[in-house]
Amino acid sequence: MSIGVCLAALALLNLSGSGTGRILSWIFQAVIFVLGCVIMPGEVFTTRYIKAAFHKSDDPSLRGWTSKHSSMPLRGRTLPGSGA
Repeated sequence: MSIGVCLAALALLNLSGSGTGRILSWIFQAVIFVLGCVIMPGEVFTTRYIKAAFHKSDDPSLRGWTSKHSSMPLRGRTLPGSGA
């Protein structure tokens, strides 16, 4: 919610014709873009990371979990790369 408030404040500054608003918009949008590029892969590839960690684990029950659950259903579909 704080990102939305910041964007709304910057929009109001830009609509008022403030030069400061324009500079702050460029800075804030660049920061948000970089953070999005850092965070998105972790969100998209979470299943792959968890399966790899389970497979490398010393715990046999976790290693067995990856072979038992090779096809993980997700709302009637399977995840890409899950072997199904």
